[in-house]
Amino acid sequence: MATSSTRSPPTEEEAREKAYGLNLHGVLEKVTQPLLVIHGARDRLFPPEQAERIAREAPNATLLMYPDGNHVCNNISYKYRPAMADWMSEQLR
Repeated sequence: MATSSTRSPPTEEEAREKAYGLNLHGVLEKVTQPLLVIHGARDRLFPPEQAERIAREAPNATLLMYPDGNHVCNNISYKYRPAMADWMSEQLR
């Protein structure tokens, strides 16, 4: 008989610990395609330094850091979406 285990959602501390392990070390220098890194400086899960490092280590990266953006910049989609579309348009020319 199969049993189902119910897991409670991770705590903020557990989520933060897991997030710090997702760092892309040793991978970014292999990304040769253009890469747009959009990050909110008020992101409580991933510190801005992570986005800065990603943009620095990926050879063709562009960083858009929004001082008032939270995680995934959900609170300012009206700002980053047009910038993302403009960037994409430039890449496709």
